[in-house]
Amino acid sequence: MAVSLKRTWHGDAATNLSDKTYIRSTKSGKVQKIVREVYLRQDIPCSSRLCTTCLSQAPSDSHNRGKLPINTWWQNLTIFPVVPFVLSDRPPRSKQFGQGHYLVPDTNAFLTGMDLFEVDSAFYDVIVLQTVLEEVKNRSLPLYHRLVSLTKNEDKRFYVFFNDFRQETFIVRSPSETINDRNDRAVRKAVQWYGEHLKAEVGPGGRQAPMIVMISDDRENLRKAKAEGLQAYPLKTMFQLLKTQLVYWIWWTKLAVNA
Repeated sequence: MAVSLKRTWHGDAATNLSDKTYIRSTKSGKVQKIVREVYLRQDIPCSSRLCTTCLSQAPSDSHNRGKLPINTWWQNLTIFPVVPFVLSDRPPRSKQFGQGHYLVPDTNAFLTGMDLFEVDSAFYDVIVLQTVLEEVKNRSLPLYHRLVSLTKNEDKRFYVFFNDFRQETFIVRSPSETINDRNDRAVRKAVQWYGEHLKAEVGPGGRQAPMIVMISDDRENLRKAKAEGLQAYPLKTMFQLLKTQLVYWIWWTKLAVNA
């Protein structure tokens, strides 16, 4: 499902004001400092159908459309999100992640492996971070359009999460930090938050939350992710895991449907 970066969420959730500072050179050679205000929110949903909190608190969309009922299979209740959430309540399972997994690629994963993400037999329930989407757009417009097309593919379930506008996942670039390092840290922060958020939401119900898996070909980003206790794999390694366990995944899906 595609989500516009310009979408405005309306709701009563708490907001917080921060700012982003940019330094750029003008045509005359002068250095210009630009400060932009950022309104941080707590009602930007995770879009997982396992999360009843986000489902119940999701605000109306920019068109103020009515909310649609969704029955969660694992709890006996009916909730009314603004639109059907993207990430499956029964994500793909594997031997490594028996509880299922959601995938969070960083920018270089999309830049170097877009063909793999477009494969029909792998890469479902993917969280596309706002930070990553904007960086892909700045690096390669053709790849950006292909990534946006994936977010419109309802079968693939690619969800755009606005991490730079959610209070818990927004980070400020430190003075000694490069833009690339800041963006990598933003990805790791989002992976950490998703894991804690879903664990707190799903855990009390007696079921394990899906594992949040970061995908990156950046060795330093992988090293830092593992040092922070996150699950992280290179793109090709993750692709091989998904392909070799496709039979297991199909078996689980059929079993779940017939349950």
